[in-house]
Amino acid sequence: MGKSALMARMTGHMIAGMKQHGVTRICYVASAGIHHELKGITGKLIAFLLRNPLADHRRAYEQLRESGLAWTVARPMSLKDK
Repeated sequence: MGKSALMARMTGHMIAGMKQHGVTRICYVASAGIHHELKGITGKLIAFLLRNPLADHRRAYEQLRESGLAWTVARPMSLKDK
């Protein structure tokens, strides 16, 4: 996967729209690994393979953190249809 700023761009637009319309709370689903918390060889491999999307999610997280909004970021290890 190449470098992307899609999530960060989208998050910036959402934050601006929320502020414009008085919405104060947002929940965002990112990915485990945005803070380099995945350990061991598997974690390093995942971090390397997903470095671009993880960096994009990390930028979106930083925007939320600095937005002044009430926010929650969920970072699941996996999502299953069960």
